[in-house]
Amino acid sequence: MKLLDLTDKTIAQLVRETGISRSTLVDIIKGNTEFKSTSVENGMKISEALNLTIEELYNKIYNLKEEK
Repeated sequence: MKLLDLTDKTIAQLVRETGISRSTLVDIIKGNTEFKSTSVENGMKISEALNLTIEELYNKIYNLKEEK
């Protein structure tokens, strides 16, 4: 699943909300940088902007079943 499929926010909105540079965010969104390879700090910023825990976000991106 792609990162932008999880939200109705634009890249510009995510840049403003996360403080992550546009180029870094675009690399993550396009898959040039795998989400699991990004820094924990950036992962946390993205998950917070999407109102998800980092674990929920990771599971959604990699189509993993969430444990309850």
